[in-house]
Parts: sequence; C-alpha cells; structure tokens
Amino acid sequence: MARLIPGLILFFIAGIASAGEKPLTSVLNIDGVKVAFLTLKSHGLSISSSCKKGEVLDCAAYAAFKRRESAPLTSAELEGGRNPGTLRCRKLGGEVKIAVAENLDETSVCKFSDGSIIDCGSL
Repeated sequence: MARLIPGLILFFIAGIASAGEKPLTSVLNIDGVKVAFLTLKSHGLSISSSCKKGEVLDCAAYAAFKRRESAPLTSAELEGGRNPGTLRCRKLGGEVKIAVAENLDETSVCKFSDGSIIDCGSL
C-alpha cells in the first residue's frame, strides 16, 4: 500500500474554506484501505481528499453534504439514540462504514458509489 503523507495535501478550496483556513489532514483506515481525509472545521466538513478537483470539491460525498438538509429525520427515526449521520447517509444513497484513525479511534463514515467518503458527523 502507498504511504500517504498528509503534509503533501496542502491547498485552498475556493468558495469553501474561510479566509486563511487551511484544511486539516488525516488518514483513516476503511476496510483495510488507508484513505486521506480533509477537514474544514468552519464548515463541519470532513471528506475524502479524492473529492478535491483542482480548487473545488466535486464528488458524490460533497453533493450529499450540500443536500443534507433535504433529508430530514423524524423523531421516530431518532428513537433509541440512533446516529443521525448514519441515518442521513442511507437516505442520501450512501453506505455506512466504520473507519479507524491512526490513534485507533473509530468513527462512522458514509461511502458513495463513486468511492468518495464523508464523515457521518458532517451529514
């Protein structure tokens, strides 16, 4: 497997990042594959770096992020402490996966048919 170096993924996303905000980078292990992620805290967005096309984000995961409000959840769906992000992931056509960070923390992510991934917390 190729070793990812987060320091090489420095960029500015036009129209997304706040003035002066540099995205944070991380690597998550999803189904045995290391996936580089970009996080823009000001937007509550953590998404696979493969979504970056030039200076814009263009992938199914980012499209889902933009339409997340169009997938409202009912109180019945949220009963029992269900994770709103995983419910919304399924409503938006994604598949929920478990990702493991380098420090062994686990988080749920949403994978789309084009291979793009977003943290369920972003949805």
